[in-house]
Amino acid sequence: MPTYAMRTQITLTVNWLATATLALGLTPLLTGCGSKNANDDGTIVPEVPSTTATSPQSVTSTGSLTDIIDKTGHLSLLKEAITEAGLSDKLKTGSLTLFAPTDEAFKAAGYTKAVLDTLPVADLQRILQYHLLNSRLSGSTLVPGTPSTISTALVTASVTLFKAADGQVYANASRVVQPDIGATNSVMYVIDKVMPVPSQTTVELIRANPELSLFRMAVERVGTTISSVLLSPTERGITVFAPSNAAFRAAGYTNEDAVRSADIPRLTEVLRYHILNSRAFAPTLRTGDVTTAQGTAITVTIGAKGTTITGKGNPAVAGNLLQTDLTSTNGVVHVIDRVLLPTGVSQ
Repeated sequence: MPTYAMRTQITLTVNWLATATLALGLTPLLTGCGSKNANDDGTIVPEVPSTTATSPQSVTSTGSLTDIIDKTGHLSLLKEAITEAGLSDKLKTGSLTLFAPTDEAFKAAGYTKAVLDTLPVADLQRILQYHLLNSRLSGSTLVPGTPSTISTALVTASVTLFKAADGQVYANASRVVQPDIGATNSVMYVIDKVMPVPSQTTVELIRANPELSLFRMAVERVGTTISSVLLSPTERGITVFAPSNAAFRAAGYTNEDAVRSADIPRLTEVLRYHILNSRAFAPTLRTGDVTTAQGTAITVTIGAKGTTITGKGNPAVAGNLLQTDLTSTNGVVHVIDRVLLPTGVSQ
C-alpha cells in the first residue's frame, strides 16, 4: 500500500500557453469526472471495474509531437482538437510532455469530430493545456508507490502521476497505455481517458451533487474545522470519501434536522476520518491501510467486485464506491455508500 502522505513535488515552468487560460469554463461533456450507475428507483449502485482489456495500438512515428500525431491513425481526434485550437505549431517546438488520449478515449468522453468542431477555441485550448506539461518528463523519474503532483500548462491546474509497483503509470484516473514516446525535444504518453478539466473546488463540487446534500449539511454543521480542510490549496491536494445521503440515513442521520442537531465533536471526528491529505484516484488505490486527516487509518480492499473502504470503528460492513474520481481544483471526491467510523466512535 503506498504511503499517500509521501509526495513528490515537481515544479514546472509555465510559459507560452499561459495566455490561453482566460477561458470561462468547459462544455458539460468534460465536467462530469466520475461515472454513475442507477437503479430504476434512482438510487446509485456501486461501480464494478471492467474485466475486459484490449491491446492498445502502438505509436511508431517519429518527429515533433505534431508530426507523430499527424501520422498516427488512432490519435485522429487529438489531431482534430489540436488543429481547431491552433496549437499545431506550438507542439513542434520546445521541451514538452503530452498526455495523448486515444480516439476511443475522446469518444468515451463524448468528443466526436462533430463535437470538437463546434467547441469554442478557448475550451479546446483549456482541454489540451490540461494534458500538457511545459517540460519533458521521463517515466523513470517517477518513484513507484509515491504520487507526484505536477503543474500543467493550464496555470491553475495540476495532474497527479502515479507509478504502481508493476510499473503501470496513471495520470489522474487515466491509464498510460504507451509511455515515453520520444519526440523532438519532447515526450508523449498515450492515455485511455480524457482527463476532465477541474473547474470547482471540493466544497463547490460537493454542494453541486444532490446525492451529497446531507454530507454538505454535516460540513456546514461542523464549520471551518472541516471546510478549511476541504478548501485546502496545497499542491498535493486532498481526497474525500463522501457518504451518500442513503449512507447518512443508514448511520442514524435520518433527515436534515438530525444532521443539524448532531454532536459537533463527534461529527468532526467522523468527517475528518473521510479525508486523506493527498489525491488518490480510484485506479491508484491499493489494498491496505491509509492514514486519514483524523489521524487514524481506514482500510482499502481491492477485490474482484470492486474497491471497498472500511472504517476501523465499524468494520463489519465495508463501504462501496458509488461514484469515483470527481476531480476538483484541489482534490478528488469518491462517493461511498457507508459512513465510516474511527475506533472509539460508536454507531
